[in-house]
Amino acid sequence: MFKKFKVFYLLLIVAFLVTACGTKDLTQGKSAQEIIEESYEKQLNIENYDMDLAMDMKMPMPEGEIMAIAMTGKATVFQKPMQMKLVVEITNPETSEPVVIEQYMEATEQGINIYEYVEEQWFKIVLNDPALAETMNMDPTQNVELFLKYLKETNIIGEEKLGQRDTLKIELVASSEMYNELMEQIPGMNLNQPGMEITPDFLSQMGDMKYIVWVDKTTLDIVKTSMDLTENMQNMGKALIEQGLIPAELAEMFSNMEMSMTYEILNINKAEPIVIPEEAKNAPELPMN
Repeated sequence: MFKKFKVFYLLLIVAFLVTACGTKDLTQGKSAQEIIEESYEKQLNIENYDMDLAMDMKMPMPEGEIMAIAMTGKATVFQKPMQMKLVVEITNPETSEPVVIEQYMEATEQGINIYEYVEEQWFKIVLNDPALAETMNMDPTQNVELFLKYLKETNIIGEEKLGQRDTLKIELVASSEMYNELMEQIPGMNLNQPGMEITPDFLSQMGDMKYIVWVDKTTLDIVKTSMDLTENMQNMGKALIEQGLIPAELAEMFSNMEMSMTYEILNINKAEPIVIPEEAKNAPELPMN
């Protein structure tokens, strides 16, 4: 069970990632929508950055116990071409012991390579998919335009000091319909795996995505993002059951699931270069079926 959730959190982080200095207050006189549009457009000029991230998930199990997974970590991301280093500590719900995972990811002409170091051993996952390669190398402008197109609500909900930065907190609601358009733009994208045949509108059934972003008032940089994914995961579980992809007896498990994610962006355009260890590149390849 824990191994399955490791794959799940990896995909979530990737999706989550595919979803994202002066002293004058650049937010004065602007609406929440205008601030968000300028902030996301500014992200197009970001070449690299570091991140602090955290995820918490709770899920009731059929046996009556609560499975709790807490993850904290640090990441370095380069966008052109896409490359990422991720070091996370996850609580193993089966033993309550911390598990440290070191992971590298790089876009290739054929798709994406993932290298993972866990329990003193390197593993490699090679995903060769032309549509996936196209996704990882999409024009960032296209992604930002798509996100802004499907923004339904933008509201300033407060101010907060983050370190030395004065920030505005802005609540966003993005329609899940944007995933349908994304899939239409990449007709070759194959989300189906043996035993997990997913219909084209599956992602939209997860419901609207709700974010809180912290925007630096003097630079318009988005420095922190938080997402409450509880409702989305509950909707996903319902959709999986309705499509017969998971047993109906798991309905209660998903209906009471809780999940949240937060990440903070640091060292914009000042991140250290990522060097993938040779041991990782030469590691045994894990089959994906």
